[in-house]
Amino acid sequence: MPTTQESSDPDLNLQLLNDHGIYTIEEINELSHTVKPQYSAIHLNTRSLKQHFDQMCNLLDSISRKFDFIGCSETWFTSETDSTCFQVPGYTLVNENRTFSSGGGVALYVCSDHSFSLRNDLKIDSIENLWIETNDMIVGVIYKPPNFSNPESLDKLERTVHNVFLCKKKCIIMGDTNINTLTKTSVSKEYLNLIQSEGFSQLIFEATRITANSQSCIDHIFTNISTSCSSGSLAVEIADHLPVFTILYDPKFSPFPDYFEFRDFRYFKRENFKFDLQSENWHSIKYSCKNVLP
Repeated sequence: MPTTQESSDPDLNLQLLNDHGIYTIEEINELSHTVKPQYSAIHLNTRSLKQHFDQMCNLLDSISRKFDFIGCSETWFTSETDSTCFQVPGYTLVNENRTFSSGGGVALYVCSDHSFSLRNDLKIDSIENLWIETNDMIVGVIYKPPNFSNPESLDKLERTVHNVFLCKKKCIIMGDTNINTLTKTSVSKEYLNLIQSEGFSQLIFEATRITANSQSCIDHIFTNISTSCSSGSLAVEIADHLPVFTILYDPKFSPFPDYFEFRDFRYFKRENFKFDLQSENWHSIKYSCKNVLP
């Protein structure tokens, strides 16, 4: 099972709150029996929910945990689709279909334990997305087509995420943005920076789409909920993507330490830092660098 390791570096200890990896069904079921969740969510890129609905239901049946939220991207629903044919017992289905062409679309199954309302004020123009609010928490599902302008979509995403920040509510965002966070491109860096600048943490670090020639992480889950969690992808392929999930633990029953160390930069002073650097004896480092072969 994926595990975390303690580190003497306070910066690295920030990652102890997130146990992540690629899980088997057996491993996620083991989690279900050992820890109590506060919230849980799973996202699947279905590439036609109609075609893969039975596979999705079989997957959900094989997992002993009942997720609070099930997000789907690329549902390929149209105005003629009868969504009542795709109900999951114990959940309420909300969907947003693409209207200008075939493909795309998103859906969200909300556990019947949660009453909710739509937050259409958070919707992003030109891409498929939907947002709900339940129990002072916001949940969003996003699908950005690969051919849609990254700068434009990032600008619009930033405005929506900032509005969530201003609401001061807990939030989970999941979906397929077709931005590969395994590669350190300017787009992926800007994407992660804008998410993190609004108080969200990235929870998926593994490949979610694997082909014979490439691996990419384009299916993501972000949250601003400050608690420990287990997150990752499932070693079950539905369509050509791996499902991704997160289990956010109730702090009272978290399997992780009650406290952790980190560097506090609230009182950081740049001039003092520069002075300390200038006062340090760097002779040994300069000498060793001269002896390093190119």
